[in-house]
Amino acid sequence: MNLTNKSRVLFCVLSLCFLASCVSSDVTGLLRAPRLSDEQRAIYDALSANTDGVFTLKYPRSGDYRSAFLIQDIDGDPETEALAFIEVQGEDGARLLTLSVLDRDGEGNWRNTDDFTLGGTDVDSVYFSTLSGGRTVFAVTSVLSSDERNASVFRYRGGELHSLLSRTFSYIGVGDFFGTGGEQLLLVRCDSAAKQSWAEFYVQSGTGLEMWANVSIDSYADEITDVTVGKLNDVTTGTMVTFRREATDVYGTDVLVRTDKGIVNVCYHTQNAALTIRRVNNLTELSNPLDINNDGIIELTGTVDFPGYENIDPSQRLRMTVWRGFSMSRFTEKYYGYYAASQGYVFFIPPRWQGNVTARLTDNGTSIEFLKAKRIDEANDVVLKIIVQPSGSPLSDELPDDAFFLGENKTLKKSYYAVTPNHKLPLALTETELKNAFKTLEQ
Repeated sequence: MNLTNKSRVLFCVLSLCFLASCVSSDVTGLLRAPRLSDEQRAIYDALSANTDGVFTLKYPRSGDYRSAFLIQDIDGDPETEALAFIEVQGEDGARLLTLSVLDRDGEGNWRNTDDFTLGGTDVDSVYFSTLSGGRTVFAVTSVLSSDERNASVFRYRGGELHSLLSRTFSYIGVGDFFGTGGEQLLLVRCDSAAKQSWAEFYVQSGTGLEMWANVSIDSYADEITDVTVGKLNDVTTGTMVTFRREATDVYGTDVLVRTDKGIVNVCYHTQNAALTIRRVNNLTELSNPLDINNDGIIELTGTVDFPGYENIDPSQRLRMTVWRGFSMSRFTEKYYGYYAASQGYVFFIPPRWQGNVTARLTDNGTSIEFLKAKRIDEANDVVLKIIVQPSGSPLSDELPDDAFFLGENKTLKKSYYAVTPNHKLPLALTETELKNAFKTLEQ
């Protein structure tokens, strides 16, 4: 698994934007295709012999494996095999999305050994893992419709494909989700009509797959938007499933942990669920679980209104992000702040500001002003303004000579400055406080 922010697992996110990309087996298609290596050409010729030359290559849309030909050892013998994704015409004229497996014969030539009709129109992604069982299995996800995908899991033995599992899903991932030392297959499934969602974890068992755990997810989840795996404290590794609730601008996160009673969702039907609710709009960005202070521990996120916005239309409310830690099945508040991922930074609200300072966005949303007020419509004194400038460009005339340089986001090529109009205000921040409160979010 690849980690970002020290503990985020980046799974192969399954895109719903399906772009047309295929290569036909005729001459015109070959001219459009990427140049084939000698080995790929040999595989291609073997497929042609098996299909009378009438097929179309299909390329996975997402994930680590984007080729129509994947060469892997999938049966544990000394030789590698080849997986090919093609579309062929069935006897009734229908187009069939097909997985073909090829192996070498005694003379070293590629030959087609088995095929499986996947269903759907396109290959979405491919995964390989031993799933804690020692033998390689692989999953192929296919597109059934604009909002439905299917996962097919296989094992290849003795020249034959063995189908182990076929499920529709909202999210798929492979990884060590609870720090057990072995990998599991995760399928999250949402049935918004029935108001039922659940996470299924699978491992290998004997000649098949065993459902290792089945955990309920928030009943109102209708789309999985993020899955984060990481340490929640010094002893607990958890899986955090973020979802959108009922096609709204409200998001939540369920936290799954391993206990002596099995895998438990510590948010399901508990008071913890409300603490991970995030309400987003044009002013407030979605924040996912994140190691916000780089200590190796994931913080959970929620939102609360800035003071004075409570009675304003929800679509116009500016909200703070709340970062919380997790221990002993409870969440505890750690930080409040303004989360601006699109601008590449976060600004933590100093404790002495809480309840005494509100905020508003200016300059078309690129700058933020913090004001001394408990009601936004009574705000007068600007305590602090954060201005974002393109790095390397001439400084804006708006920046006074005493503007304080907060830092630079080299990825986004943005620089940040703090302007304090009146340093004599009791709520004005010192340079040390500014440095401690500001953090860039490098991508």
